[in-house]
Amino acid sequence: MPKHIVVNRIGRVGKITLAREHVLNALTPELMAEVMEAVSGCEKDPEVRALVFTGQGRAFSSGADFAFLEQIVEAEPFDIKNTVYSFFQGGIKAIKLCSKPTIASVNGPAIGAGCEVALACDFRLAAEDAVFSEAWINLGVVPPSGGCSCYLGSLGSRERRR
Repeated sequence: MPKHIVVNRIGRVGKITLAREHVLNALTPELMAEVMEAVSGCEKDPEVRALVFTGQGRAFSSGADFAFLEQIVEAEPFDIKNTVYSFFQGGIKAIKLCSKPTIASVNGPAIGAGCEVALACDFRLAAEDAVFSEAWINLGVVPPSGGCSCYLGSLGSRERRR
């Protein structure tokens, strides 16, 4: 049972809601692992024809959780790399490579890794208060998913994803 997301089906649409409203749906490795599992489950369900991603409350996602970022800087470089690639890139890659259409329904801010979740979707619907921002330059680092397009751009069209 997911702890950080809500997964449900509305007709033939799988809906994955980031559910950490108290921290503007900030992303953690645990949340991204739940996203990977939810995408996999929806892909295996023949009744699900498309997936919609959204955030609870007033934000799509504020990006990586600050408490997580404070902890990870103390980790060994290999552990940092493993966490980022396994969970953050893993979740984004699961969305991007999903064989079913994916839609980001962006309410409020989609910042950093949250923006990359939205970019990984095939389509984005933006509310009037939606804000998209890649804040990596402020941290002095390269986006872990390459701003999504760099990392995943070489994967090609939907036909190559199979």
